Amino acid sequence: MGKQEKKQSPWRLASIEPVGVLSTVEEARRLLLGRRVLVEERGGKGWYCEVQAVTDGGEIRLQIVKGGLLVPGPVVRVEQAARVLQLVCE
Repeated sequence: MGKQEKKQSPWRLASIEPVGVLSTVEEARRLLLGRRVLVEERGGKGWYCEVQAVTDGGEIRLQIVKGGLLVPGPVVRVEQAARVLQLVCE
């Protein structure tokens, strides 16, 4: 039999931290813009996303991370961020 080669896995161990209550849009921009987050849905399902933008209207626009690609994802209100988002710390 041939020798099996070890392949480097793209997965890394990461920790998850709660976002906490965001009081202003500026605070949301400073904390979240460009960061990876875990968006949790009822039933324990979730997606790893990257924060694309935080609008003046209080919307957090996300892109879902799929196989190294970013595809358009959900929009979360700043008021809902503490309930739905968790920061991914690598």
